[in-house]
Amino acid sequence: MTATAILDLERAGFTREQVEALARWHEAGLDLSHLTTKADLAEVRREIADAKAELRAEIAGVRHEMAAGKADLLKWMFGIAAGQLGLLIAVLKLFPGGHP
Repeated sequence: MTATAILDLERAGFTREQVEALARWHEAGLDLSHLTTKADLAEVRREIADAKAELRAEIAGVRHEMAAGKADLLKWMFGIAAGQLGLLIAVLKLFPGGHP
């Protein structure tokens, strides 16, 4: 690590101990390029927030579809029940005496 790099790090707010630790890592040849930065974390947080918003919209759409399906199902159930009741009344009027 060059003297200029050390001075730049100290001006950026790094303590002397932090600069020395970085210098040792640099001398050891450690690759720090795979570490996550705050900007990387902010981007991931934005992506998660966007995914949550999309998921909430999808869930709202599914709930709306389920409510519409429930209303349609109830309409059919009451229609069939009314038809069965009408059929039962017609059969009873057709055979008023009951079983012989």
